[in-house]
Amino acid sequence: MDSPAPSKRNRALRRAVGFLGLAGLLLLALHFVNESRIARLQAGVRSSDPRDRAKALVYIGDERERRVLDAVLHQLERETDREILEKAGYATMRLGDPRGLELLRRRAAEGPDDWTRGKLIIYTARLSKAASDPPVSRLQSEDGRSPRVGQGSSRPVEAAQNPTAGSGTEQALDLIPWLENGLRSPHVWERVASAVALLELGRPEAGQALLEWLPGLDAEVRKFALAEFRKRIGEPMTQAAGQPMDWDGLPDAPPTDARWAQLRDFWRAHATPRLLHDVLVRQDRHDPDWSLMKRLLHGREKVERLLF
Repeated sequence: MDSPAPSKRNRALRRAVGFLGLAGLLLLALHFVNESRIARLQAGVRSSDPRDRAKALVYIGDERERRVLDAVLHQLERETDREILEKAGYATMRLGDPRGLELLRRRAAEGPDDWTRGKLIIYTARLSKAASDPPVSRLQSEDGRSPRVGQGSSRPVEAAQNPTAGSGTEQALDLIPWLENGLRSPHVWERVASAVALLELGRPEAGQALLEWLPGLDAEVRKFALAEFRKRIGEPMTQAAGQPMDWDGLPDAPPTDARWAQLRDFWRAHATPRLLHDVLVRQDRHDPDWSLMKRLLHGREKVERLLF
């Protein structure tokens, strides 16, 4: 009688081959789905329908889908709808590629002077940090402290401390004169956005100017400027310094509201380069464990959509 061993081995081999074949089909299906999604995003960015363009650009920015960078930059250069232009700027900033820096700065500089221009100026500053190696906001002096910027200096001291810095750092540093000119602009959106952008690049002296302007600005500009200042700079700094601030209703508060003076006093007393540096680093720091967790969650969601 024949031994059952070969038959068992054959069955095990067939099961292994079947499993490998199924895994290969699953990987192929995942690849097809992924490539189809990229193709849909590229088509969405170039769509003649403004709603499709806006939806695709927001998704790309939120997901940091770098494989469609060329399509995003193409649309950033040619977009005429101001609301969608802001979304193209947002996606460019989130993708963090230095190739988008000069184009983003140029679209911000073109005007007209409006909310979109303000957002593009701030996105330019934030992209310059993401594209730097190492980012400007994270550079430290040799003694481990945050670098201080001299009053009236047109370039941060990091340039002298890092003479071999890469092109990304040079691009970021080159924004300083442009933004300082923006502080003196007769255009109000450009002026307040340049102040916020300089703060993003570690220049606390711009905050004092912004706080002097805020109470007297038109309502729309004041709400924009205060929201941008509060989100990543003002509120984190007051919390870090142990100086609580009541922000409720402040965008609509009259110039006589005592909180405006409170903010200015706080800035004069506590807004050091070190404190500004620390709150920005805390928000921008890359956590590899959390990034891995997010990628695993996204991967699970994609598999679930494919299977179910």
